[in-house]
Amino acid sequence: MSWFILAVLSVTFYSLATIAQRVMMKEDDSDPTAFMIVFQFLVTVVIIGYFLITKLSIPNILPVLPNLLLNGFLIAVASLSMFKGLKLIEAADFTIIGTSSTFWGLITASIFLKEAVTIEKIAGTILIVMGVIIVTAQKKNGAIGFQKGHLYSLISASAFGISFTNEAFIVSQIGVMQNLLIGFFLPGLIVLLLYPKSIVKMKLLLKPNKMIKMTVFSMLYLFGAIAIFSAYKSGGEVSKIFPIGKAEVIFTAILGAFILKEYDHPVKKILGVLTTFGGVLLLR
Repeated sequence: MSWFILAVLSVTFYSLATIAQRVMMKEDDSDPTAFMIVFQFLVTVVIIGYFLITKLSIPNILPVLPNLLLNGFLIAVASLSMFKGLKLIEAADFTIIGTSSTFWGLITASIFLKEAVTIEKIAGTILIVMGVIIVTAQKKNGAIGFQKGHLYSLISASAFGISFTNEAFIVSQIGVMQNLLIGFFLPGLIVLLLYPKSIVKMKLLLKPNKMIKMTVFSMLYLFGAIAIFSAYKSGGEVSKIFPIGKAEVIFTAILGAFILKEYDHPVKKILGVLTTFGGVLLLR
């Protein structure tokens, strides 16, 4: 399967995961930090099960141990900053600022993975970012000031962008599933150690009906992660794959219209879809 098809599949799975998370969060008053910890560990358990069934070997991780530790730290910082940012600013603002992660991915890939920066990559990335902004931007009254929530959003975007390049390197050394096993477990462990009181709030998510929803969300997210890193393993470049991944926002808007009946701002969504589609074609 080509890297482009895998990248598109990752967008599909991530978008479905976002829809599942929205449905769950409408009913769930659990703590976001507890949610992240349960999610990370649940996916880890699924991956361990895959290792046991397929008898997949665990490679020597010592050569990439610094990268694995860095990745655990980056994902933990990115996730915690995301939760803090979403508490202080609107989701639309967070999404727009989050698109800056594509440029971090472009820069770090060119420096550390020696990927060439071309006009097509820059233009495609800009078009995708524009598409996301068109869909998520909202009219506001009065001046818009830079708040603490915006700073958290920038930190989250930067950490996610850098971590993707770092994980791409890890995948090239030890494999996709081997990276994901540690890549999901370590951030969850770090956040749990930082917020041990979240254990009490995790009980809400361990009820059978909530665990079913958590499992659906976790599996969709895991499939998205497998697809996006398999795209890199199949020859795709980080500076192309990561911006395409941002099309998840657009696809989620489309799915939201059909599944969640979110029919607001149809002109904006259509324009955003067309702009993003143009960017994806340039990156292909």
